[in-house]
Amino acid sequence: MKKNGMMDIWRGRLNEYSQSGLSVKAWCIRRGFSIHKFYYWRNRISQENNNNLVTPSTPSSGMQSWIPVDIIDTVQPPQAPGGVSIRVAGAVIEVQTSFDPDHLRAVVLALGANQC
Repeated sequence: MKKNGMMDIWRGRLNEYSQSGLSVKAWCIRRGFSIHKFYYWRNRISQENNNNLVTPSTPSSGMQSWIPVDIIDTVQPPQAPGGVSIRVAGAVIEVQTSFDPDHLRAVVLALGANQC
């Protein structure tokens, strides 16, 4: 089989994997492929897609493409004074003056339920 034929087959397989919801290992076991072969073809197709990339909006046979993202650190504003710290079941909960009582109640109940 020609190179492009195998690449097309593996593009379909990788698309199937991405829609399966399985881990790579589970999908490979189910399909009878080695994990090494899975990663080999994923990397090879990814390199081919990067070499043939025309525009960021061009879909490539069902494969997802990566776009660069700049991450900007944001500084959280200081909390208003007046909060309290609550210790429950070995956890510390810091509550600010603008807390949601229902949410706090749910957190405390969940912590209490997980005790052994």
